[in-house]
Amino acid sequence: MTEERQAQVPPAEDDRAPAQHVEVWRLATWLVPVAVQAVLAVWVGVMWLLSQGPLGERDAFGALVLTGVIVAAAAALLVGGYMLRSAGSPRRRAVGLSVAGSGIAVFVAAATYALLLLPWLKPD
Repeated sequence: MTEERQAQVPPAEDDRAPAQHVEVWRLATWLVPVAVQAVLAVWVGVMWLLSQGPLGERDAFGALVLTGVIVAAAAALLVGGYMLRSAGSPRRRAVGLSVAGSGIAVFVAAATYALLLLPWLKPD
């Protein structure tokens, strides 16, 4: 009966996750602050390029913010997805996970700013 009871008890959480996955998540957590800065830099660069062309008007600032963040988030998701799916080291997958997650976080923050805060702050 003791053997039956031991067979029914689920393993501890550390036993279920291979050490390689734990290492990926640990590294990805530490790399997020750096990845957010990289995604923000891409976003600012894209916004600057767009402001030199068709979205350079003062009235188009919301569209400039949204367009820039969509391009930056798409680039972050593409790069992060490519690195995550690679069969390389856990460090490479961790960088991909942190870049993709940072792209999503920057997109949510910038879209909230452009869609909710900018119209509220815009003088009539």
